[in-house]
Amino acid sequence: FTPIDLVRLETFNSELMALLWIFVELGVNMLIIGGTASGKTTTLNACCLFIPENRRIISIEDTRELKLLHDNWVPLVTREEKKLDGLRGGLDAMYLLKRALRMRTEYLIVGEVRGEEARILFQAMNTGHIVFSTMHAGSVEEAFTRLFNPPISVPPTMVLPLDLVVVQSIVQVEGREVRRCVYVGEVEEVDVENKKVSLRQLYSWDPKKDKIVKVDKPIRIFEKIKRFRRWSEKEVLEEIKKRKSLLEYAISRGIKGYMGFIELLKSFKEGRVKGGVSSRL
Repeated sequence: FTPIDLVRLETFNSELMALLWIFVELGVNMLIIGGTASGKTTTLNACCLFIPENRRIISIEDTRELKLLHDNWVPLVTREEKKLDGLRGGLDAMYLLKRALRMRTEYLIVGEVRGEEARILFQAMNTGHIVFSTMHAGSVEEAFTRLFNPPISVPPTMVLPLDLVVVQSIVQVEGREVRRCVYVGEVEEVDVENKKVSLRQLYSWDPKKDKIVKVDKPIRIFEKIKRFRRWSEKEVLEEIKKRKSLLEYAISRGIKGYMGFIELLKSFKEGRVKGGVSSRL
């Protein structure tokens, strides 16, 4: 699935997907959470298609699910081996994460965090790497409770570089099971003593209307973009508006498939679609 597919299926709306697009390009750290079969990995893969083509990407998965078309993508897969003495060996997520941090990684993608390797993941955020991952949890509160307690035990001080939390779920709409992004929040602050994380809600899903609704605008993320990329909030919003229009244009033209989406991105950057509207990246 591409970002266009997820908007067409109404898992996301065009405005929210455009926001994720610009955030991915500009290096926002993101955690996608949800229950079993909620579409976490599908969304992760779709968002990764927004990564600029010249960036170095390392992904780590237990089972190869991600499909990227970047020349500088290095996919790593864990491998478990049983030794003759009964002990387990092989390449676990912890080992691969440590290895990835020595490979000039710009974007680090971890298919799913489950155990103590999460500490290395957040260490990567703290040392300037751009990190995307998924986590099995039914809510934001459950996700952070799992992160802060055994067996994961991430120190709360390490969580502040996390910028964005996306929650995806399977919901009922007119008797059908569908996947929806039900919550997007920006990490505001971390109460280290009480192990609590405060988030600013940016988007929510309205079950009565089956619509994704904008609640608030990011503050910390916009400040981060201004500090590191020298973009004003007005410039960011203008770029989001361009991308929203492009996604809607792609749907109206019936553009589908990975190659169709990649060609659309290329045309967008070169100013060859939507009457010359193009990316400044």
